[in-house]
Amino acid sequence: MKLHRSYCFALFAACFLFSFSNLIAQIQQPEPYNLSNGNYEFNEWASSNSPETYPSNTLLRVTDGRGSAYADPNLSIQMNYVYTHSYNATSGSRIEGQAGNGISFFNIGTGISSNDSAIAGRFVGAMDLGLISTGRDSIKITWTGRTINTSPREYRIALQYRIGIYSDWLSLGDEYIRNEISGHFEQIGPILLPEICNNQPKLQLRWRYYYVETGAGGARPKLAVDNITVESKEISETEDHIIELSNGWNYISSYVSPLNPNINQIFDSNLSSLNLIKNNDGKLFIPQFGINQIETWNLFEGLMVYTNQADELNISGFELIPQNYSIYLNKGWNLVPYLRKTSLDIETALSSVMQNIVIVKNSSGGIFNPSFGINSIGEMQAGEGYLIYFSAASLLTYPGN
Repeated sequence: MKLHRSYCFALFAACFLFSFSNLIAQIQQPEPYNLSNGNYEFNEWASSNSPETYPSNTLLRVTDGRGSAYADPNLSIQMNYVYTHSYNATSGSRIEGQAGNGISFFNIGTGISSNDSAIAGRFVGAMDLGLISTGRDSIKITWTGRTINTSPREYRIALQYRIGIYSDWLSLGDEYIRNEISGHFEQIGPILLPEICNNQPKLQLRWRYYYVETGAGGARPKLAVDNITVESKEISETEDHIIELSNGWNYISSYVSPLNPNINQIFDSNLSSLNLIKNNDGKLFIPQFGINQIETWNLFEGLMVYTNQADELNISGFELIPQNYSIYLNKGWNLVPYLRKTSLDIETALSSVMQNIVIVKNSSGGIFNPSFGINSIGEMQAGEGYLIYFSAASLLTYPGN
């Protein structure tokens, strides 16, 4: 498997909503694997692999806390810190490379013995896998659990999933339970992921090593995960979303996930009428001058499009299920997409963030200002984007169509 170093992206506004430990998880995430490229597979991990490298598209996690309360972490214990220790350590809690038997987890009462103060004294562990399931459904997972070294304490490995990077982890399918015989292994699956996992730009799976209280004491078992396969099928039905562009500025978004998210491809038939595009970060696409700072279509933000004449933008892709997506918005101005296929009264559509809205504008000059009872927008419309000022960081989820 290919090695990679974790990539980071800053989401400072999340501090308003989440604890520091959750912020760590938001900042450092596994680079997702696109299931459109075929099955994902993980089969081995060597003990000689360097610290701070991870199996492709994964990160390894340890507990947020230290001390005896975390020494036997159950599923309620948060694991957001990234494991940076050696894979061939012989003391302390650790995650080890088991070559053809995958990756193992093992806890000791004193926690991780590491020179890295960020993880020293914490406990293992979990493996998080990032996926992109856009245009895919029928997602199935097969994996193998192993007992490398057994002991009386009841430890298990649970498969969990979540949509995006903010929602709670949900357990799925059969667990691997510590076996009384060292060397035991069991294939689990194939497990069909819930329908909500289909056609998602951000999906994560987690294999979580955790403790179950049975009253048994003694040493802890060393359990491993390997032979992971994630398979899926292409969604056959697509939809065309035609967006009317007026001469001048337009705030736009779409309720479909484009088949090809490349911004050049999406606007290829509109180049003669297109002057420039600007996103919420101030990045530009000006095709006449070869400027393309935007590169790809982002489902979770609107775009400002300036045209020199009226035109139609046709986006082909997969229809979104709006209630399955949560849009994280900063304090201040945001160019917000409308993910629904059908129009809806603006107060109902934005009910999940209404308490933080100062003002909403559309590209036609309409205004919604709830504090002063002003509403010249009426209903939010498919294809439109909205410039919204928030008094605090907010989480927007639209009602279903």
